[in-house]
Amino acid sequence: MIEHELGDLLFALTSLARHLGLDTETALRKAGKRFSDRFRYIETQLAQNGEDIHATSPARLEELWQEAKQALGEHLG
Repeated sequence: MIEHELGDLLFALTSLARHLGLDTETALRKAGKRFSDRFRYIETQLAQNGEDIHATSPARLEELWQEAKQALGEHLG
């Protein structure tokens, strides 16, 4: 049931993107790159500070995520 609902949601988002003249594959690739870049930023910051990602609190990870967004830009265009 949840799989069907998720499929419907993805279909609706794809239809919206097409209506807006956007290429869904390009949008998804860009989102994946932003995520990877931000995650690598977090890994680098933790390594530079001698912190273990597995022992890092969710609050610290969120702090670094927000820092990564600022440092790397929001890429809204």
